[in-house]
Amino acid sequence: MYVLGICAILGAAYLFQFGLGEHPCPLCLLQRIFMLISVLGPAHIVYRFRKGTVTAQVLASGWGTAVVAALAGSVVSGSQVLMHIVPPDPGYAGALFGLRLYTWATITFFLVILASGAGLLLSYESKPPDAGREADQWGSRGEVDVHAEAGQ
Repeated sequence: MYVLGICAILGAAYLFQFGLGEHPCPLCLLQRIFMLISVLGPAHIVYRFRKGTVTAQVLASGWGTAVVAALAGSVVSGSQVLMHIVPPDPGYAGALFGLRLYTWATITFFLVILASGAGLLLSYESKPPDAGREADQWGSRGEVDVHAEAGQ
C-alpha cells in the first residue's frame, strides 16, 4: 500500500508537469528523487517476502532507508516552503486544494516518516502470515523460509 501510494503521488506530480505544463524547479526534482528512494526500501521488503525469506535485518534496513530518504526530502521540501512563506511571494507553480506541491511533499514526507517508524517499531513482531512458526522462534531465528514451510 505504501509503495502504491507514493507511486500515485509521483504520478500526480508528473501529471501536473506534463499535463498542465507546470515545469518543476530543481528542488521539486530533488524531492521526487527522495520520494523514489523512500520507496526502494519497502519495495525491497516486498520483493524479499515474495522470494520467500524475510529477516529482521531486511525489515529494519528497508524501513530505515525510507526514514532516511524521507528526512532528506523533508529538509528539501521544508526549505522550499520557507522560501515562499513570505506573504507577498505568490509561490511557485500551481496549487492543489489550496496548497503548493512542495507543501504537499512536506506533508507526504512527514507521513512517510510516521509510517516507516511504525514499520521499524513493529518489525520485530512481524512475521509472514503463512510461516507457521511461533513468535519466539521468529524472534530467535531471525528469518522464515516461506517456501520451505509450505513444502514447495
